[in-house]
Amino acid sequence: MSTITILQLAFGEMGESVLRSLINDARFEVVGVVTPPATAAFYRHTNLLPQEMLAQDMDIEVFKTADLSELHKLVVQLKPELVLIASFNKIIPPQTLSLSKFVNIHHGKLPRQRGRANLNWAIINGEPSVSVSVHEAVRDLDAGDILRQYHMTIRPQDDIASIYAEINQVLEEKLPDLLSEYLAGRIHLQAQDHSRATYYCTRLPDDGMIDWSWSSARISNFIRALRKPFPGAFTYFGDQKLMIWEAREPDAPRVFEGIVPGRVVGIHKGVGVEILAGDGPLLITDVEGAEISGDPSQIIRSSRCTLGLTIPDLLRRLEQLNRDPALTKFVH
Repeated sequence: MSTITILQLAFGEMGESVLRSLINDARFEVVGVVTPPATAAFYRHTNLLPQEMLAQDMDIEVFKTADLSELHKLVVQLKPELVLIASFNKIIPPQTLSLSKFVNIHHGKLPRQRGRANLNWAIINGEPSVSVSVHEAVRDLDAGDILRQYHMTIRPQDDIASIYAEINQVLEEKLPDLLSEYLAGRIHLQAQDHSRATYYCTRLPDDGMIDWSWSSARISNFIRALRKPFPGAFTYFGDQKLMIWEAREPDAPRVFEGIVPGRVVGIHKGVGVEILAGDGPLLITDVEGAEISGDPSQIIRSSRCTLGLTIPDLLRRLEQLNRDPALTKFVH
């Protein structure tokens, strides 16, 4: 039986699991793996990504590029029967799509939730579930016919890492048979209703600043959605930037009829600090900054302070910018 040749685009967190599912199945031969270039810090939390290490162990060539012309040349050179996108940071043009079959693994309930950072946004927005849509890649963003969709509940204890782990397990188990059936022409494709399309925009690290006027539930979701391997949700304590990794409802939450969002209203030594959200208190228990890692009560010792950037903070930072434009990177 001849093997099916596949070129995998593997920029994201599912890259390693998808690659493992392919190399563990005798029906497939992975002829190359495309990963982010060394300069793509947004996609590189380590110098050597897990999918790159796995590819090297299996003597599969790794191509570090996000250049569309280079991708086109690769498809011409390698002649894969399938290009599997899991994932990539650019829309592939029609002249490249015409060279082979292209299938994209998309985190979202297509035709809704097209675009970027789909799992993060789903958690932030309090969605009850997430979906993975495996679909044909076409010239328009996430618009191709659907091979299959897999649905997973978002539980209260879930965060971005646990959602990725569950999705990756599903893909490892289900993807090889699905691709084999698709390439054999035995899949009934489902056309998308484009009139129902919705979109998520790209998220950048600076988008992680907490707005304390949000509800405590939204802030809690926000923190869960941005945990490692993502850069994290953050706030400011004076001039110190604090990443917030853990937060929960206080054991005995008080009802506030007067609220200053971000105000410290309770200090629990050895546990954490209560901060006012737009609808009441939230207990933050694990933070990380220049002077701290862990319980925030180590450095926050007074209820006469407010987290987040105040108007005086902003004015002071603008003055600093006028003196030193290089400080632009610190403004959020």
